[in-house]
Amino acid sequence: MTRRAVFGPHGWITWTCLAAPFYAIACVVAEGGLATVRPWGDVGQYERYGRLVLDGAFPYHDFYLEYPPGALPSFIAPALVTDGHSHYLWLFKLLMALCGLAALALMARTLVALHADSARFALALGAFAVAPVALGHIFLNRFDAWPGLLTVLGLTTLLGGRELAAAGTLALDFATKVFAVALAPVVAIRIWRTKGALRCRQAAVSFAVVSVLIFSSFLVVAFGGLGNSYYTQLKRALQIESMASSLLLVLDRLGIHHVAITTNSPGSIDLGGTLPDVLGSLTTLVQIAAIALVAVVYWRGEETAERLVTAFTASVAAFALFGKVLSPQFLIWLAPLVPLVAGRRGRLATFAFLVALVLTQVEQHGFVGLGIKSWDVWLLLVRNAVLVAMFGLLVSSLSARATDSR
Repeated sequence: MTRRAVFGPHGWITWTCLAAPFYAIACVVAEGGLATVRPWGDVGQYERYGRLVLDGAFPYHDFYLEYPPGALPSFIAPALVTDGHSHYLWLFKLLMALCGLAALALMARTLVALHADSARFALALGAFAVAPVALGHIFLNRFDAWPGLLTVLGLTTLLGGRELAAAGTLALDFATKVFAVALAPVVAIRIWRTKGALRCRQAAVSFAVVSVLIFSSFLVVAFGGLGNSYYTQLKRALQIESMASSLLLVLDRLGIHHVAITTNSPGSIDLGGTLPDVLGSLTTLVQIAAIALVAVVYWRGEETAERLVTAFTASVAAFALFGKVLSPQFLIWLAPLVPLVAGRRGRLATFAFLVALVLTQVEQHGFVGLGIKSWDVWLLLVRNAVLVAMFGLLVSSLSARATDSR
């Protein structure tokens, strides 16, 4: 039987304090971390958006914005306190590091609710603490630590029995990154089985109200621009790091099928051609099927806090891994979730996830313009295979009996 977490019900504070210095060091020394001012990724674009808003421009109406409205606070906040680009870059990374620190604390809160023992605390928080080093410059130079924080906040709130607050949090999460929609089936099942149909309807209203509050002004002032932003994301081609693309790239290296690498809006490196387009559509169906699989397996088992955590994690993984886009920053969403999964399968999934983070950092250096080096094609295939194995472990853990989770 699992021993109750040491230090009592407020032990999450102690565990957060123990893990925070290691996480902070990782944020400093990681590639693209707080110790460097080299610009990485899209931070320059984030700064432009933030300064345009502060200058009075209305998003989606006065300028094109490829991201959902919930992303704007992370762009605007650093611009409020500095006019310099280098200072903005550092403050943005600091903001993402603080989001990660808050996620670390919420992980500790969740582990207390799960009555985790000290070994599980150390493994889970330790795995998250090293994530910035494992993933490299992606971790602090994308805004995905913000929706990642909202996701684990929604999970912690739901575990605490505050369903309406959890639904509102996930609405903000959805307004920041659409992957939160994948959580709807699991959240609905949880509330239905623990609090009944009425509470489930109330949670749906909470989600709708928060969504209306976030989207209403944009829908009124910039309906076309907002719609175009979402349409641009919806019609994206098969991104080069996706599951299907990695298989096509290997076929290209083997001389079986030629692929054409292209760049498309919004600045994505993709595979062009009929077959990639067909596979892009099929992967969307696979993505939906994976999310449905998690919900069905969850529904067929008993209702426990541990199974909720596993289903929550597997749902996000299904969305992130099996669509036509698998950008490296998607893995940030999983960083505070995968280490929370209990049992032997959970530990194996955490190990696989950390391996995938390292492989992702390495494969990022295999791109040269619109080309990808031969060694990186094989590395990308291995990375994606590891991620599939991780998802399999999560689903297997979800379907296992409670007595098998030790």
